[in-house]
Amino acid sequence: MAMFTPARIAAAGLLAALAAGAAACGGTPAGAESGKGPAPQRIASPPLYFQNSDRPPQQVRTVLRTREDVARFPDWFARPSGDSTMAEGIAAGLRKADLSRNVVVAYTTDTGCGTAGGAELVASGNQLDLRLLDHPAPPPECYAPNAVTALFEVDRDRMPADPVFGPDREAPDPPAPARLVAFAEVEGAVEPRVEPQADVTDGARLDGYLARLPSRTADELRREVAGGTVPEQERRLAFVVSGCRLTGAELVRSEEGPLAVRPVGGETVRCVRAEHYVAVFTVPASLAPVPPR
Repeated sequence: MAMFTPARIAAAGLLAALAAGAAACGGTPAGAESGKGPAPQRIASPPLYFQNSDRPPQQVRTVLRTREDVARFPDWFARPSGDSTMAEGIAAGLRKADLSRNVVVAYTTDTGCGTAGGAELVASGNQLDLRLLDHPAPPPECYAPNAVTALFEVDRDRMPADPVFGPDREAPDPPAPARLVAFAEVEGAVEPRVEPQADVTDGARLDGYLARLPSRTADELRREVAGGTVPEQERRLAFVVSGCRLTGAELVRSEEGPLAVRPVGGETVRCVRAEHYVAVFTVPASLAPVPPR
């Protein structure tokens, strides 16, 4: 297994995060640029949830404002391998949030070979940064770069308008990676003659995709999708998923980065021949693969 040294982390674009994390011991937010703009002010501490990870999770920075946001957010951290430990821990932390008065800010950042014992959320104008605490000197090398994930409950009155994240002033990520808009079993338990994953954002692509499915399945999907316009910043993707007596599907990001579909339901059911289903999701355009021309 390859070892990560500071030089290798730099090559991977992580040395800046390592240096920022080390500087955070002295009170500088991770990734912040010193001497520019107003001094960062702490707006939340301690976190609802805090986790060091030697398998960097999804790099998500966002604001959760509604119960739907909170319910869907852990999907960012679900793994197709079935390891749901981190997602469950995040969901447990989010259950403590009082959304009648507060919002939840989620912040993930790389820490190179180092770790941290805690974190504070700070704001400079409308820019949010993570200030790492109890951040000892990192070892000279590690098997994989580390990351921290923190969730903070912030009073709505203290939350900056139109927040951005980090020195690059990035816009918030969407609260969740995907939303299921249609789900139907393929008629006759036959394997559908369609791509395992297809972009069906526009009407022509959707019609072409449905034309290759059994008529009853196509009609059911068309009814569920009907009237559902796709916002400009989103895409609509169709996936084939197989199992026994499934009740739905979830879309998660795999550890390698691409989107992966995971069946829901039927865990205790066995069938002689696998059943096939089509699941249609809307996803943020930033997460979707580039559609074929």
